[in-house]
Amino acid sequence: ILYAMVKSIVLILLLFNGDIVLKELKFDGNMVECGAYADKLRVELTHFNEEKNIHFLKNNKGTWQGYFCKDNYEGGTTIKRKTK
Repeated sequence: ILYAMVKSIVLILLLFNGDIVLKELKFDGNMVECGAYADKLRVELTHFNEEKNIHFLKNNKGTWQGYFCKDNYEGGTTIKRKTK
């Protein structure tokens, strides 16, 4: 399963307004490569706050919550609005 091919990576971001953003990017590779690419993106897009133990987005809009890899590509960004 580690070398199963994937077609996209989905970044899970939590915005400070409470919205959850699922940002899907095209990716052709296997699961191991997908994890390595996710680590690269995390380093590029965030800075780590050791005191709070969290990765803040460099654009100051929220935090990095994780990622997952998929075997298909649906495209785009999904925003889950905070319920009130």
